[in-house]
Parts: sequence; structure tokens; C-alpha cells
Amino acid sequence: MKEEMKFIVKKITFVFSVFSVFMFGQGSKIDQIITNAEMQRGRHQFDKAYQSIKTAEKLAKQKSAKELPKVYSEMVKYQFSVSNSDSAKIYTEKAMAEAQGINHPEALAYGYYTKSYYYNYLEVRDLAVEFSQKSLDLAQKHNLDLLKPRIYYILYGAHASLDHTAQAYKYAIDAVKSAKKAKNYNLLSNAYSAMSTSMGLLYKENPKPEYMDSILIYLKKSVEVYHKHPNFVSPETYAITNINIADYYYQTKGSADSIRKYTEIAKQTSLNRDASSSVKANADGLLAQLAIRQGDFNKAEKLLVDAYSDMEKQSSPDYYTLASISEALSQLYQNNNNF
Repeated sequence: MKEEMKFIVKKITFVFSVFSVFMFGQGSKIDQIITNAEMQRGRHQFDKAYQSIKTAEKLAKQKSAKELPKVYSEMVKYQFSVSNSDSAKIYTEKAMAEAQGINHPEALAYGYYTKSYYYNYLEVRDLAVEFSQKSLDLAQKHNLDLLKPRIYYILYGAHASLDHTAQAYKYAIDAVKSAKKAKNYNLLSNAYSAMSTSMGLLYKENPKPEYMDSILIYLKKSVEVYHKHPNFVSPETYAITNINIADYYYQTKGSADSIRKYTEIAKQTSLNRDASSSVKANADGLLAQLAIRQGDFNKAEKLLVDAYSDMEKQSSPDYYTLASISEALSQLYQNNNNF
């Protein structure tokens, strides 16, 4: 039977960056409030996140209008998180309108960044790249160090999705360097995962063993950032990185013990968290693939059914994961003539 049923969570690339800024005392008061909103959003504490964003908006209107586009960029991410794409579009347009009205370099940079995030989320990669470049030009000219890693990360993701290996690799390196400078530890963890994905793209073009080895090396660097800065890296980011490590061992025919070890870390990290169902579903999906490889189809079926059930219970499930689990179950039944 066909063995591979790949439905691991999208590696922390294109639209899955849960948080964007984690700082030790850097940035304005509004930056700090937005950081809290991002943390709350990443934990699916959506009511708290919304209130934090509104607090930041009020403060910006009172004292720092140039930061309004920055606030609205976070509102766009919030709206996407609660599956409200219409509102995300409204706030994207609002961020750009405010930026153009204020006509301040920082405001314009965040206005363009917001549009790049919006289009990248919708997988309109050419426009994501276009507006990212406009934002980056301003960020570089005016030393907006907190914004740079965000832009580089979007540029990496857009190019990686298009299999533009050289560009993806370049921007992944830039994301790592700029995230270090900004002390943005969650994005640094994501950027190391981006480096891992870039190594996979390089290996696809030129299957050198060192590229394959580097896939795991950079995933473990991502994990290391979490271990050094656990309060500044999303537990969900850490969980997904561990799933990707387990997937590396699965794809390279590594030991079953290693696969189980890292899927278990992912599960335990997300245990009792609001966003845990998607992580658990992906971990169980990978364990189901392992069970199929070992010929235990009953176990695989149970894992997939449990994963699907967990996802159905979520108020806003990750539809990529839900669809992939459904496809995997269908494939399992088809290959075993079990209808």
C-alpha cells in the first residue's frame, strides 16, 4: 500500500508565525502592549488579545499616531486568528490609510508590512513580496530594527512557497541575523526553522548529505532558543518544531523511539493549552504514519480518528490539519478496502 500520508503542520513558515515580537525592554510602551496581545493570541486567549490591541490603539491615538499602523497590523493578525478575513481586510486598508495620512517613515513601513502580511496569509506571494520590499526599504533606511526580522521572515516564506531556493535561503539568513539583533526570540526560533526548510530546498536541488544533516541541525537550534528563553518563545512554536524533528526522523527512516520521543514532547508542551488540539492532531498523525509503516493499521486508524475528533471539538480548527487528517483516513480505508 502507499505509505506516505504527509500532513504535518505547516512548518513554521508562511502564515503560522504565532508571535512576532518578544523583547527584553525594547521598543515603546505600545510595542510592549502589542507583545502582550501577541502572546495572548498565540495562546488562543482571544478576548484578552482584543482588549490589549484596543488599549494600544487608544494610547497611539492619544500620544503616538505614527504607531497606529503597527497596532492595526496586530489587529489584522488577530482577525485572521479568529477566522474573520473580512475584518482583516478592513484593518489592512485602515493601516495603510493611517500610514499615508501620517506620512511618517515608521508608519509607512508598518503600513506596507501590514499589506505584505495580509497578502502572504492569503498566499498571494507576488504582492506579499512587493509590499515587503517597500517596507524593508524604509526599515533599512530608518533603522527600524524591530520590524526588519518580520519583513525578512515574510520574504523567506513567500519565496520558499514558490521554491525560490536562493532567495528563501538568503532571507532565512537575514531573518536569523535581524532577530538576534532585535532580541526577538520567538522569531529567532522560527528563523532557525526557516533555515531548516531552506536546507530541505537546497537538498531537493542538490542532494548533498550536508544539506540533509543541516535540516536537523537548524531544527535543534530552534529548540535551543526555547530552552534558553522559555518565557519569550511560544510553546506552540516549540511544540511544532518538535513535530518537525520527529518528522525528520520519520522521513529519514530514523528510529521509532526518536519519532515517539519528539511527538511526545510536542504533546506535553501543548498539554492543557487552548491551542493544543492542532498540535496533538499533527503528532497523532505522524504516529499514525509510523504505525502504518510498522503494519499496525488498527492503531493508525485509532490515532487518526482520535485526531479528527479532537480537531472537530475546536471552535476555530486548523482546516489544513483537519482536511489532511480526513484525507489520510480516506486513504487508509481505501488502501485496506474498508468502506
